[in-house]
Amino acid sequence: MLFKERQFVGLFQALITGALLMASSSVSAQIYVGAPRPFKGVNGLIGYKSYSGKVLLAPQFEKAYEFKGEDAAAVKKDGKWGFINLEGKYLAKPQFRTFFFFKGGYAFVSIGKLWGVINNKGKVTVPIIYPYLRRISWNRWAKAKKKRDGLFALIDFTSGKEITPFQYKKLESCYTFFSVQSQDDKYGFLDESGRKMIPCKFEAVKHCFGPKIIAVVKKEGKWIFINRKGEYHKDYDDNIHDIIWLRSDPPSLPRGGLEAFDKFVEKEMKYPKEALKKGVEGKVFVQFVVNKDGSLSDVRILKGLGGGCNQEAIRLIKASAPWTIGMKRGKPVRTRRSHRIIFKIK
Repeated sequence: MLFKERQFVGLFQALITGALLMASSSVSAQIYVGAPRPFKGVNGLIGYKSYSGKVLLAPQFEKAYEFKGEDAAAVKKDGKWGFINLEGKYLAKPQFRTFFFFKGGYAFVSIGKLWGVINNKGKVTVPIIYPYLRRISWNRWAKAKKKRDGLFALIDFTSGKEITPFQYKKLESCYTFFSVQSQDDKYGFLDESGRKMIPCKFEAVKHCFGPKIIAVVKKEGKWIFINRKGEYHKDYDDNIHDIIWLRSDPPSLPRGGLEAFDKFVEKEMKYPKEALKKGVEGKVFVQFVVNKDGSLSDVRILKGLGGGCNQEAIRLIKASAPWTIGMKRGKPVRTRRSHRIIFKIK
């Protein structure tokens, strides 16, 4: 009967939106309308009811999750986790110490201190033999260790195939490719398929981009941009090219604080003649970047006025430099700020 209910609900969903979803009260994800729902029995345990209210699984689980978009739900029984499908049958019987929810049809699971992967049919795709195993890309890649203090390898978690030998001290997702650290502490890159793209020859990796200019690396003590072939593109300036944050602690501020800045604007403003002539008044909102040395760059208008007010607002912001430096975890960072300049004819 559940199959027929799903057919009806599926048709109803298609007529409305093609995939009607609603928020779950017990997990921070979305669930399908029409999927079985957990309920708490008089014995204090959790079971599942079909969409029509029929008891599908009697209360027997210590914990149970809503069905998410993978046609699978996690259940805990006798202290172990397992998974059930929409028909209330086990995809995998309770046996796992912990798990990461299904994504794209695959879940990472552990027995004891070892990790593996199962798919949404209940098949083990990666044997549960690895002390460390984590997804590092959405579609198929994971990094693994065979020994707790050992080296990393790249694994295809859809098949369990070891794509690289266990030879890297570090292995990280880097845009659509991977950065790796060799045993002699040099850095290189693997391509999207896990093949060696750039040999391990750099001292460090700071940022990853793509697809043409792929990363910022350190070579002979100097930070540079490199292309996909590992060739030099241009020098990297930490004050110009580093990541821009929207918030910092403490925040970047004008010298003397905001009150002093308002007095500075009032004293230094040269009201544009055209704006005076046309009676233009209002607020100009300016956005800019406060660099690590307090200088300002990328000054632009977010919302402006006519009559030369925009140009005067930009001039005032630039003239207010240097600002105090924004910080993150005790280190200076570039921050993006915005401020309004008020134009009022006196």
